[in-house]
Amino acid sequence: MTRANAGSRRHRILIVDDDPLFVELMKAVLQRECAHWELMTAFDGEAALRIISASTTRPSIVFCDINMPKRDGVELLEDLARIVPNLPIVLVSGAGSAILRSTEALATANGLNVLGAFRKPLDFDAFGAFVRSIAATA
Repeated sequence: MTRANAGSRRHRILIVDDDPLFVELMKAVLQRECAHWELMTAFDGEAALRIISASTTRPSIVFCDINMPKRDGVELLEDLARIVPNLPIVLVSGAGSAILRSTEALATANGLNVLGAFRKPLDFDAFGAFVRSIAATA
């Protein structure tokens, strides 16, 4: 777990993905588009749950992969629905379109606020525009 741009009362973004290179790419886009937001990372669902369960580090939004070790994204989303209903979620995964849509439907049905779903490899221009729209409404 790492933290960047720490500060008081700032929005927090949690990136949950087991690919360290992809996490660094996500951080670069998010730091550019949401410069004043605190960024946190977790490389599996268990680490993400530890962060989310700590009231001092609860994120404002979670960018979540689906396929991860220890606790996958689907399991994590089910836990999040119980712990933090209405938590804004963005799915980012290399899984097939049908799996991504099913996961999005499951998260929404369980009360999570799914803001978007993106397939890897990302179109970073479109993803950057999406992140800008989130930052503008926060």
